[in-house]
Amino acid sequence: MTMSRRLMLHHVRRALLATLVLLALGAGATPEHASATTGAGGTYDDHTITTVLYPGWNLVGWVGPDTPTSELFDAIPALRQVSAWDAEEQAYWHARRGSHQQLSRLTTGAGLWLRLGGDSTFDWTRDVSDEDVMVALHPGRSLVAWSGNDGTPIADALARIGDSLLRAWSWDASAQRYRLRGPTLRATATSPTLNQGDAIFIEVSRSVGWWQPGNAAPPLTFLGDVPSDSQADLVAEYERLREFFALRFGAAARGPHQYIGADVSDVASIYRAVFGPRVFDERFCGRTDLASASIHVLRCGLSSRALEYIRALLFEIPGRTHHDRGPKWLVDGAQTYALGAYREASESPGYSHSRYRGEQLIWARRTALPLKAFGPGENRGTNANVTWGLGFLAVERLTDRAGDLALFEFFRLNSETADWRRAFEAAFGISAADFYEHFAAYRAEAFPPFPHLTDAGSDPVLVVLEGVSDDRAAAITTQFAGVRRFFTDRFEAEATEFTLYVAPDAAAALAAVPGWHDSRSCKRAPLYGVVVIAVQYCGEALPLDYVYVWGIVRELAHKQPIPATGSVSGRAPDWFDDGAMAYAETEYGEHAGILVADEFRELAVTAAVFNSVTLLDVSNPDGARAVGQWPTKALGFLAVEWLADHAGDPAIFDYYRRLPDATSRDEAFEGAFGLTIEEFYEQFEAYRATLTAE
Repeated sequence: MTMSRRLMLHHVRRALLATLVLLALGAGATPEHASATTGAGGTYDDHTITTVLYPGWNLVGWVGPDTPTSELFDAIPALRQVSAWDAEEQAYWHARRGSHQQLSRLTTGAGLWLRLGGDSTFDWTRDVSDEDVMVALHPGRSLVAWSGNDGTPIADALARIGDSLLRAWSWDASAQRYRLRGPTLRATATSPTLNQGDAIFIEVSRSVGWWQPGNAAPPLTFLGDVPSDSQADLVAEYERLREFFALRFGAAARGPHQYIGADVSDVASIYRAVFGPRVFDERFCGRTDLASASIHVLRCGLSSRALEYIRALLFEIPGRTHHDRGPKWLVDGAQTYALGAYREASESPGYSHSRYRGEQLIWARRTALPLKAFGPGENRGTNANVTWGLGFLAVERLTDRAGDLALFEFFRLNSETADWRRAFEAAFGISAADFYEHFAAYRAEAFPPFPHLTDAGSDPVLVVLEGVSDDRAAAITTQFAGVRRFFTDRFEAEATEFTLYVAPDAAAALAAVPGWHDSRSCKRAPLYGVVVIAVQYCGEALPLDYVYVWGIVRELAHKQPIPATGSVSGRAPDWFDDGAMAYAETEYGEHAGILVADEFRELAVTAAVFNSVTLLDVSNPDGARAVGQWPTKALGFLAVEWLADHAGDPAIFDYYRRLPDATSRDEAFEGAFGLTIEEFYEQFEAYRATLTAE
């Protein structure tokens, strides 16, 4: 490894962290004066700074672009020697006029000793970068540049290092002596400060990143009448995000330029300039292209930009042209893990990290596939949240082992190798094969797949937890078997892909399925393969027909057709979903002797007769909300009853069965019931006109 490679420090705009750490040594002299150009700390002027160099030893920071050391000798006639300390090798590296083999390049972030001959001072001017820099400090002494803002109190700058700081030294070139700073130094009005281009010795007890914020303005542009407090909040969050991820993960990115408009009209021009004359209407709220711009409308409400920032890190750290970012589980897991870490640290309102982690556990348990099945570019036909959850837990395991800094270091290293496995082992200290084996054992014990995924049969799995009495457990088992037989025989439909947990109370439910959300309701529908019912919220009979019907619907309609422009989206009209559920529950209830179907039907007819609402009015969520739950359910029940009389009970679930392969939900409707939805609306209104309330 060359010294230039060892001293490489990446600007965090493009990368993650550097492995540079230096130290040096001094001796004395006294001054006079002269000047020239290349570069170290004093005044900042339009991307250049000027430093007064003294005869003898000067301690400076290299904050310009990577540059051949020879250019430094060309720019400073009196320069005799450049020295740097390699913390890994614990050795000095030197360059002298005409001899630069040991230290051939100056790299961004390096602290340097410059020894000048003669008896005159020298004004040295050089280009600098405004970008933020993350310096990696290793145990022991390091000599590093300060790339941050001018006038930063040394106490404030060192405070970013935390409790790993042991000592720090600066150098007074005019007096040719050190000044010692301790970890308990406090900032005061007369405190010594750091300017861009200064250098400082730092001794730390353990590896730590030192975040140095630059002078670059945040990449935010406000369009239209965006309130000043909203502007301030967005700028502050951007700065919080950068600082948090720099300090916690050793990673930072500029991200795409953000355009925030007060309303749609304010962003129309920039949208078309960035994305071209594509679909853009008054409903527009936001769009992000990590390679170009992020455009959002304030009136839609702006949630935290944290996830967008994390994706910018994953886009910029490996390099914008590098497309293979590693296995899917690691890419997705990095996002989930980092997002949770930020929300926890920033104390986001309403955020609970234990609940967030529990949600990831639920997602992870929704697949029996091994972690390695979700490799680079793999799409296993699972819901995307499966890899987010499984990846979160895998990344959690990796960072427990190697620390948070290793996470984004992997993505940087991966851009430098043809095989992600090499980067993986270098970053995390374990081979991918060994980690897969380790994680499989951990997963089997801590969060195995839900039972229906590993059971030999193809039926839903009922798990009655300890605490439910034996008699009630037996009754629940019998009831569930009866529900399944009824829907198979009457509706020719069955569900197979879910696990139903029945717990005595909420505490037992949460213990069995961490991440379960306690809605204090007995009616729960399977969601991506699991449903949990706490008996404490239920009466004598559990609504297992409700559970099972939704299990059928979500399994059959596992995806919906993509709507054509201007057409409606969603699984079904709201009246159909509500009506199908009401019809199925009523038919099962009468079969089981729980209720009388005619009594429910009379209530529905009364609602339909005394209400002028049409099915079209309650075909979408907005309309259904405006009308109310009962009118929608009552009208939907009568409509589905009519359809069942017209095409038979099995046609109801056949509609859902057809959705995944249909080009539209109207096509699925016509295929299941033998008439178009427009024809049905017309015939149903004619039928409705014949109804009379008793």
